[in-house]
Amino acid sequence: MRLLEDRVDGARHGIALERPDLAEAAAHRADLLQFARVAVAATREAPHVEEAGEFARRGELVVAGFRRAGHRVGDCGHEPEGRDRVIGENHLTPDIRFTSVTTITSFGPYGSDGVRTVEEVAVRASRGIVGIALGLAAGLAFGVGGVFVKPLLEAGWSPGAAVLARISIAAVLLVVPGLIALRFDLRPLWRARWTVLLFGVVAVAGVQFAFYASLERIPVSMTLLIEYLAPIALVLFAWASTRRMPQLIVLGGSALALAGLWLVIGPGGGDLDPLGLAFAAIAMIGVCVYYAIGERASEQVPPVALIAAGFVVGAIALGIAGLAGLMPMEVALVDVAFLGGTAPWWVPLLTVGAVSTAFAYAAGIAAIRLLGSRLSSFLGLSEVIFAGIVGWVLLGEALGPLQILGGALILGGIVLVKLERAPRDPATVEAVPEPMPVSTAA
Repeated sequence: MRLLEDRVDGARHGIALERPDLAEAAAHRADLLQFARVAVAATREAPHVEEAGEFARRGELVVAGFRRAGHRVGDCGHEPEGRDRVIGENHLTPDIRFTSVTTITSFGPYGSDGVRTVEEVAVRASRGIVGIALGLAAGLAFGVGGVFVKPLLEAGWSPGAAVLARISIAAVLLVVPGLIALRFDLRPLWRARWTVLLFGVVAVAGVQFAFYASLERIPVSMTLLIEYLAPIALVLFAWASTRRMPQLIVLGGSALALAGLWLVIGPGGGDLDPLGLAFAAIAMIGVCVYYAIGERASEQVPPVALIAAGFVVGAIALGIAGLAGLMPMEVALVDVAFLGGTAPWWVPLLTVGAVSTAFAYAAGIAAIRLLGSRLSSFLGLSEVIFAGIVGWVLLGEALGPLQILGGALILGGIVLVKLERAPRDPATVEAVPEPMPVSTAA
C-alpha cells in the first residue's frame, strides 16, 4: 500500500495498490475512507471524470472509479462530444465492477463512508464460480442437443424444420417467465426493440440458417471450426476497437484453445466452396453478436425476457425463410429411435427444445452477465468437449487420442483466459487543493 499525499503542493492525493492484498487493504480502512472522500470532492469539482474512468478501466484502483448515475458501466469519462460532462454532487455512482479489492458502496449528496473490503471480494469470487458453473452447464446443454436432434433427422425431419420446432418450443416455455421478469410491463421490451430484433434475427435465426446453409457446401468439421472461432474474433475485435493489445496470457489461451479446437473437430476434407465459407463466417458473427448482446442487454431488459422475445423473433424469421423456400421444412411424425429405445417424435423434440435451447440459452446469457463476453465465449467451447463425451457414452462414437488431447488444450486455454489480471500500474486521483467537506454519515 502506498499513500500518495502532497505530491504536487497538496494537489494530489490517493491510495493505490501495486499488488492488491486483502489483509493490507483491510488494515488501511481509514486511509481508504479518507481517499474516497478526497476522490468524491475532486470528482465533484473537476470538469469531467476522465481520470476516474481511466482508473476504472485499469481496474487497479482500490477505491472504485466513478460514473454518472444511469450510465452504462464502462462509460466513465468517455461521453460523446458536446455532452455536458460536469458531475453534480447528486450524480456520483460507484462502479464496483472494476475494483480489485474494495469499493465505495453508496453516496448521498456529499458521499457516505460505507466501504466493502474482503466481503465484496468474496461476493465477486462466488459470482465467478456461479458464472463458470452456468457457462459449463450451457455448454453441456448445447452439447447434448445433437443426441436429441439426430433421431429426428434420421426419421426424415429436415434440419430447418427441427430448428424451427425447437426454437418455437423454447419460446413458448420462456414466454411466461419473461413476462414475470418484466412484471407484465412490455415497455422495457419496446425500448430495447432494436436489441431484441438484432438478437432474434442474427444471434438466433441467422446463426441457424447460416450454419445449415454452410453444411450444404462444405464439410461439417470446417463449418464448426469456423463458427467456434467466435471467442478469437471477440478478442481481436476488442484489440482493434480499443487499440490495446490483449495480455499475453489471453493471446496464449486463445492460441491454445484454437489448437485444441482444431484437434477435436479436425480440418476435414473436400472442396471448400467460397459461399459455404461465407455462410460459416456469418454463423460465427452471429455467435459473436450473441455474446456481445448478452453482456450488454441485461441493463435494458431482463435476460429471460430478452431470450423469450428473441426466440419469438427468431422463429418468425425462420418461418419466413421456410415459406420463401430458403430452408426446406420437412417433418415425419413417426416413432424414432431414442436413447437405446423407441419414443414418439415429440419426446426428443420437447427435450431438445427445453434442455438444449431454452435452458442452454438462459444459462449462457446468465453466465455472460456474470463473467463478461470474453470468458463466457471461451467457456462456450466446452460444448465441443461435451458433445464428444456424450456421443461417446450414448452413441458409441469413440474419441481418439487427438480429440482427447484437443479437449485438454481447450480447457487449458479457458484456464489461461480466466487467469487474466488487470495491469498493476498504481493510480492517483486529481484533487482540488482544499477538498469540500464530506459527510461521514452512513
